[in-house]
Amino acid sequence: MQYIAWAGLASWHALFPWWTLAIVLGFAGFFCVIRSGWSERFADPAMTMAQMVFAIACGASAYAIAGAVRAVVIPAVMVVLVFGMFALRPRQLLAISIYAVALLGAVMWTMSQRWPETFVPAVELSYFLTLASTMPMVAMLAGKLSQLRSRLKQQKRDLQDAFDRLQDAQAQLLNAARLAGMAEIATNVLHNVGNILNSVNVSVELVSSTLRHSRAQGLSQAVQLMQERASDLGEFLTHDARGKMLPGYLSQLAQALALEQQGMVVELSHLASSIGHIKDVVAIQQTYAGGAASVVEPVQLCDLAEDALRMSGDALQRHKVTVVREFAQVPVVQLDRARVLQILVNLISNAGHAMEGSPGSSNQLTLRVESVGGSRLRVSVRDEGEGIPSENLTRVFAHGFTTRKTGHGFGLHSSALAARQMGGTLVAQSDGPGLGATFTLEIPIHPQRDEP
Repeated sequence: MQYIAWAGLASWHALFPWWTLAIVLGFAGFFCVIRSGWSERFADPAMTMAQMVFAIACGASAYAIAGAVRAVVIPAVMVVLVFGMFALRPRQLLAISIYAVALLGAVMWTMSQRWPETFVPAVELSYFLTLASTMPMVAMLAGKLSQLRSRLKQQKRDLQDAFDRLQDAQAQLLNAARLAGMAEIATNVLHNVGNILNSVNVSVELVSSTLRHSRAQGLSQAVQLMQERASDLGEFLTHDARGKMLPGYLSQLAQALALEQQGMVVELSHLASSIGHIKDVVAIQQTYAGGAASVVEPVQLCDLAEDALRMSGDALQRHKVTVVREFAQVPVVQLDRARVLQILVNLISNAGHAMEGSPGSSNQLTLRVESVGGSRLRVSVRDEGEGIPSENLTRVFAHGFTTRKTGHGFGLHSSALAARQMGGTLVAQSDGPGLGATFTLEIPIHPQRDEP
């Protein structure tokens, strides 16, 4: 109002300073109450209704003292009402609109009665009708806005409910994935341990057979014979026909027992190695489950390939498989021995099964070990079995995929995972059904460090 007077749009009024002071103190009071948090005890902490009542009262008083430019107050009051549309319910906005019309109408009537030369009644009536006619539109807009707010609140609640349901579904999926992962680990352990148990059974059977047919019984008979002739043992050994043969028999028996012992030591060593590999298989699956780092050690890949062939030896003999070794000179390198051995045992076992299902093949398995560019090692297992259709060359590594009636689809999947864990690759190649298949493992070389 003071700006209007300073601009010469209205004559100076003695109430301008007091009106300005009342405006400043009033809104400063609202500011302090809201900022202090004291208004939090109210249903509307912003005190929208109270601020609008105060603002409309200030507008009505401004209308009384504004003089010729009092018409500018009406749009200002409308702005206040529009502001309320975003915070008040329709009934509250209707009440504040009636309050504004009644208060301004009373001011207009009073001023037109006391100063009709300045506040012309006809003009005041037109202002009043303008103000009153806008109230239905404001109320209608407020109703629409209230409906929109209600709809938005409902949509927000629906979105929150959907979000909660998605979180529950995510938790269930995570739990299902965890259980599926545990099941996959268990099946991989059983599958890989089953492959190794074939070698364990062979070693145990050989040791058992050696003990059952041991020449140690002959030693017992010789000792019994010597005990029977203990009184004249010298005479028996020099003059008796059986006694003369006894030293040579004992010499031959000693050599036979030494060979038996040597064979059992070798088989027991193989047995210990197989059992150690079973332990490694379990440890590998534990690293998958817990994210632990793999263990690398100096490995001669050709020797590891021989270990894999030995562990699969019984199955290869059962399938009458001829093994062709194509081993190039490769250096001793740092590798995860357990994982590489697990992959090779699976590939060799699968090759034997593939040729079992292809009776017309020559049952030849070619195992090749070579270095590629000095940075990677390559091991390929080629069979002359039933082959793989082109559409299955990648599917064979999927969990649970198998073409064998007795297969489970775990071996190649776990082998591909193991290769990936080492930063390598495992791929399949085949010219088609009946034309055999080649599985190629490539792994990076980690140079072996010199011992201090």
